[in-house]
Amino acid sequence: MPRRSRRSPGIGPAMAQRILTWREEHGGFQAVEDLLEVSGIGDARFAELRDRVRV
Repeated sequence: MPRRSRRSPGIGPAMAQRILTWREEHGGFQAVEDLLEVSGIGDARFAELRDRVRV
């Protein structure tokens, strides 16, 4: 069942889809730092998101 998510800065529809695809392919996120493995999330974007997301 799809999860509802809150909007986060810098996360548009394309990035949201990449995050969902990564989660499906890897069986979920074990740590917030796993977001760094998603294409398009680098250090700067991760710094913006780190305190806004949880696993």
